[in-house]
Amino acid sequence: MRVLDLIWSYRERFRPFADLGDAFLVVSPWGIYMANASPTLIHQIATRRTDWVKPIEVYAVVEHFGRNVVSTEGSTWRDHRKVSSGAFNERSNAVVWGESVRQAGKMIEAWKRREGNGDEGGDEKAGMWVGE
Repeated sequence: MRVLDLIWSYRERFRPFADLGDAFLVVSPWGIYMANASPTLIHQIATRRTDWVKPIEVYAVVEHFGRNVVSTEGSTWRDHRKVSSGAFNERSNAVVWGESVRQAGKMIEAWKRREGNGDEGGDEKAGMWVGE
């Protein structure tokens, strides 16, 4: 089981959790990482922000345009959240979801049109389910 690379969760899916349980630690020379698939623990982490401080140093990559709600903690995070929270509501989420479904559908249509003309890229076939 390979869980030390950045895309292990996409490749391995739920298999490590089936083998090791809802939450486990990955210990490496680069640090300790907790993998978690427990809804109860996710709720605890999300609702008790002061008890679970995120390692903001790993979010430097998202600071291209400066510090933000993802890359900060504490009072700075609260200031960023206050400014940005108006954009994240059920109405805007519905618009984003609808547009995502529309674009995914167009992409699938384009892939289906390409099938059979030599552009498949070897043996790999792209397939995905889009639903509401």
